[in-house]
Parts: sequence; C-alpha cells; structure tokens
Amino acid sequence: PVNRTLSCPSRATFADLHHALQIVFGWAKTHTYDFKIKDPDYGDARAREHFSHQIDSYAPIQMRAESPPTPPEDSPRKYLLRIVECKKDNSKRGMGFATVDSFLCPQRKHPRTLEKTATSLQLCDVLEDLQYNGLELEYEYNFGECWHHCITLEGRADPTSHFLCLDGEGHGVAEDVGGIRGWEELKEAYRAAVPTEEQREKMHWYETQAINGDKDGLSAGNERRWKRNSVNRQL
Repeated sequence: PVNRTLSCPSRATFADLHHALQIVFGWAKTHTYDFKIKDPDYGDARAREHFSHQIDSYAPIQMRAESPPTPPEDSPRKYLLRIVECKKDNSKRGMGFATVDSFLCPQRKHPRTLEKTATSLQLCDVLEDLQYNGLELEYEYNFGECWHHCITLEGRADPTSHFLCLDGEGHGVAEDVGGIRGWEELKEAYRAAVPTEEQREKMHWYETQAINGDKDGLSAGNERRWKRNSVNRQL
C-alpha cells in the first residue's frame, strides 16, 4: 500500500490539496483529477439497475471514437458532490492544453451530482458540512488509469497555514505505468532473480524515461522507500 498522513490548513482550497497530494505521492501533474463524496445509496441503486438490465433486451451497440456520454438523470448517482479541476488550472501548471484524459470527464458527470470547482471550495466547506459527515471522500487522479486515493479525516489539530506530511509508507507510483496491474508488473520485474527481456525493458523505462521515475529503481526494498523530508521541503 501507498499512504500518507497530512496536516492540512482548514482554509486551503481543494486545488491546494490536489497540489499537496501530487507532491506527497510523487505524481507529476500531467493528468486530470477530481474529488468526490460518495452517495451511500449508490450500491443499492446499482443492484436494482443491474437486475433491470437482466430482464430487458439489449439494443445493438455501436462503437465510436468520441467522448463518453453523460449518464441519464434516472441512472444511479454514484456521488453526491464532485469537486473538479478548473480549466484555468492547466495554465497554472504550465500546460496550455487539455490533459490527455480530459475527454473522459463527461462520463463522470451526473445530472443529480453537484459540481464545484476545486478553487472555489475550502476544505472546511466540505469537511465541516454535516450533510457529508461520515461519508467517503475520494481523490481520483488520471482518468485513464484511475488512481483512487481514499481520504480519511483522522482528527483536528492546532490551526496551521501550510501543509505538512507527518507519516506514510510506500514508494510513489509511476505515471503512465498501466494502472495497478502495470505497477505490480514493474515491481515484479525488480523482484525477479533473472529478469526477462520484457522485464528489463520495463525497468529501463522506469529508470530513464518515466516522467516521475527513479534512477535507483525499486530493488533492495526501494519499493517501500520514500523521503518525507524531501516531500516537506516541496510543500
């Protein structure tokens, strides 16, 4: 597992939190993100929809190279609230164009899900809102590989004006590695006593080409290594 414990300013925006999470997890800010409050009724609604689909006939399916459609209003709502990236955020991180996975944004919308921009909401606006008390908060990064970060509020501390990483475990994941399966295959390559040619290629890519790679690789326990002091200097 890869996890981090953060001390956060309550008045920081969710855009600020995104920036902090990118640093502490070692991401490279090359993909789209959002924060989401899960709808606790989604599981039951999803089950009912699945049963309904079993007794209905399916229409012919046509595959097209286009953005996925927004779900219909009567479809199960997975999230009560989505906090989304502001388009202006791209320019702030030195990108004057849409991220490669931004075309997947429409399928994450829902007519009954409230959407706010990450720059317009402070952490206290959500974490102190009673209607969201006890509900799951999730940060998703890279809509192609779908890296889900579960956020847990562990308590309150004295007021602070800056983020601080207090604890954690696990080496940060490589960008564009191919999702969870690709990351596990990369770690397996480093564990192999006699790596195959494909495994050697994976290791070479990670050490020399990956945008957030590590020239030291993941051998000798490095897959568990991370540098808290370095992280905090960047926060």
